[in-house]
Amino acid sequence: MKLNRLSMLAAVGATFIASSANAVFTGLTLELHTTTTPEQTEGISRDVYRLYANFSQQEALTGIFGNALGPFTINLNGNTPYNPSFGGNLPLNSEQLPQHPSAAFDCYMTIGAEAGYSSYYHMVISPGFPNFVTAAGIFNHTNIAIAAPGQPPINYPDANGRILVMQITVNAGGPAPSGVLSVNYLLNNMFVTQVFNQSWSIPGPGAWAFLATVVVIGSRRRKA
Repeated sequence: MKLNRLSMLAAVGATFIASSANAVFTGLTLELHTTTTPEQTEGISRDVYRLYANFSQQEALTGIFGNALGPFTINLNGNTPYNPSFGGNLPLNSEQLPQHPSAAFDCYMTIGAEAGYSSYYHMVISPGFPNFVTAAGIFNHTNIAIAAPGQPPINYPDANGRILVMQITVNAGGPAPSGVLSVNYLLNNMFVTQVFNQSWSIPGPGAWAFLATVVVIGSRRRKA
């Protein structure tokens, strides 16, 4: 498993040449998941946003990243993130969350798994991954990645054709986050496919409009 995860990160960090448009990955959607007060003693209300990658068919999402062809950005637009000291860049799993229940509302990146997921499911982040996420945000980062091996059903689309890739919790009533990222998935469980420079914001992707650069890698090219 370790070799598989490292090879996926290597693919995410590689350099590719522009190719055809894409109809399988259909963009990103940011939603206000809930408004809550994670820590009653603190008494601060928080808006919990979730970002989803959308697909038109069942494909394995294997990575979210930023590189020279598609830098990674998270802009909190002046708002303040919720980052409990016991949280991290990834969501807490089912063994960790009961000890720190408010971490269910932490900011994290993911490939399909939300806080409390089964500990058998493995995700890996790239070396030098920045703290996720501070009030300063993350701007134009070209060496950032989270990857996961194909482990259905977690990293496959749900009944609504979407996969959770990020949770960002900020002070309630303030500006919503926005940003840009790139996506890595397996087309037909065979071809490593990348879509670059996908923007996301509220009220929705609106103008993703496929500024994307897509590439398919495999023993044979996908037919147009």
